Amino acid sequence: MIDPNTVETKEQFLAFVRSLKSSFHDDPNVWENTSIDSYMEGIAGWTEDCEGAYKYRGETLPNHIDWKFIARMLAAASIYE
Repeated sequence: MIDPNTVETKEQFLAFVRSLKSSFHDDPNVWENTSIDSYMEGIAGWTEDCEGAYKYRGETLPNHIDWKFIARMLAAASIYE
């Protein structure tokens, strides 16, 4: 899987998402969340604690996160072919 810390462009994001999918298909046993339910709950849980996750790594949470864009992306993926 591509390191998410290296993603800075749309093209890199697309490559990352596809590598995430490949990672799951190659070895789902290394994934904690193997159903859509648990994966979405993992997204919600990490998002709730993202400040703590960044602090733990000695990093600062980005100043501007486009939550609306992320929400639109997740919603669109539920119906997009």
